Amino acid sequence: MGTRSLTIVRDENGTDILTLYRQYDGYPEGHGKELTTFLRPFDVTQGIRSYEAPYQANGAGCLAAQIVAHFKRRTPKTKRSPAQGPQGNFYIYPNGVKDVGEEYVYIVTARLGSPDVMVCDETWKPIVQGSPANVRAWIVKQQRKQVARKAAQTRKEKR
Repeated sequence: MGTRSLTIVRDENGTDILTLYRQYDGYPEGHGKELTTFLRPFDVTQGIRSYEAPYQANGAGCLAAQIVAHFKRRTPKTKRSPAQGPQGNFYIYPNGVKDVGEEYVYIVTARLGSPDVMVCDETWKPIVQGSPANVRAWIVKQQRKQVARKAAQTRKEKR
């Protein structure tokens, strides 16, 4: 059974414009890390400043489309095997959908400049919020703590 998640993209007025469901790997160390890594270099603009800027989104709708394209695309960066093509795992759901088995919710607010990311638990209670870089740093820190706890537990069991 997979760890399901929802990714909500909101415009800067708080209106939901995308609800993306992920069937598996929706935990912060998986989807959260990939989402924040993808979003980290983005500049959300009003109008296109340069067609040569690779990490630019012309508003919330453009950012939402790029998120869908990123997660549905089969690339080495997403570490999908050839058997895991673009079919499955990610689905667009109607806005406002809740209680579809999600264990984590990621809310991306497309503010001008850097987008904001909030990670919530299954009750939609916020766990962490901030820039993609700050949220990713928090995820990595939690991951390291978890590894250290497991190592300590293994050492304790060997005694």
